[in-house]
Amino acid sequence: MKKTAWGQAVEHRLRVRARIVLLAARGAPNAQIAERVGVHVDTVRRWRGRFAAHRLSGLEDRQ
Repeated sequence: MKKTAWGQAVEHRLRVRARIVLLAARGAPNAQIAERVGVHVDTVRRWRGRFAAHRLSGLEDRQ
């Protein structure tokens, strides 16, 4: 997960999603994560929820 969050060869959208999940695992609240990552708090809620429900596959784009 850390390689995805910080890797330069990884697409930006996947890096953002991985950073959201890692910060959430450290106990950061949604508002703080949104500010640190540079996204809206609703985006944080969506990716935290999808990760909780589907683990790593939840971070992939839906078809």
